[in-house]
Amino acid sequence: IVSSKLESMISKIYSNCSYKDAAEASVYDRLNGDDDNHRFDGDDDNFVYGEIQVSSFLAILEHVDATDTGVFYDLGSGSGRAVYTARLACDFSKCIGIELL
Repeated sequence: IVSSKLESMISKIYSNCSYKDAAEASVYDRLNGDDDNHRFDGDDDNFVYGEIQVSSFLAILEHVDATDTGVFYDLGSGSGRAVYTARLACDFSKCIGIELL
């Protein structure tokens, strides 16, 4: 898939979920989690939320030897942009996103 076409597809998939919306949802879930032992207090300097830029991530994927038997894992997948991008851009057999709140 051509980069501009893929970027357009990802934009359509996430048309109702901006980067800001995803970050705010992540913080909300962490602040209001059910498990007091894992609740984010809002002042943790270790908490960073980030999303991929599709064009930059595609440049990285160009160097990956994706095969139809390979599996792509995204640990800390947030809203899943990397998972969708990897699936649409490469020939992985599976793409799996893991997000723990």
